[in-house]
Amino acid sequence: MILYPLSFFMKKSIALLSLVAFASLQSFVQVALPVSAAMEARTQAAVLVSAKSKNAQSEALQSGTWSLATLNGKEVAAESTVEFKNREYHAKACNVLNGKYRAVGNRLVLRNGISTMMYCEGEPMDIERALSFAYAKYSVKGDVLTIETSKGDALVWERK
Repeated sequence: MILYPLSFFMKKSIALLSLVAFASLQSFVQVALPVSAAMEARTQAAVLVSAKSKNAQSEALQSGTWSLATLNGKEVAAESTVEFKNREYHAKACNVLNGKYRAVGNRLVLRNGISTMMYCEGEPMDIERALSFAYAKYSVKGDVLTIETSKGDALVWERK
C-alpha cells in the first residue's frame, strides 16, 4: 500500500475545483455577454424613443400660437394667447408677458419674465396670476396644450 500525504490530495482537489469553476465561468460568460448586449441594446432603443418623444413634445409646443380655452376647468371669455419660440415665450392676457422658457421632457420652466403693468380686474387678472408660474408640467396632444402649474392651476390651450 502506498501512502500519500494529505497535501497531495488537497492540491489535486483544488486544481479540480479550479478547473470546474473556470468551465462554469466560461459557460456563464458565453451566455451572459449576449444577454447583457441585448439588454443594453433595448435600453438604448428605449432612451432613443424617449428622447424622440420628448423632442416631439418640445417641437409641438413651438408650433404656433395657443389660445386659452379653459382655466381650472372653466371656459374663459377673455382673449389670452401664448407662443413659445426660440427658447422665448410671449403671452398676452390683459398685459403682455415675455421671458425665457425651457422645456425638458414634460417639464416647463419659465424664467426672466417681464410684463407690462396695466390694471386688470376679474378673469384677465386670474389668467395672469395663473401664467405667473415658474415650474409646470405640460403635454401636447394634437391641437391641445395642457399646462399644470406648480401652484395648482390647470390651463388648457387650443392651437389657433
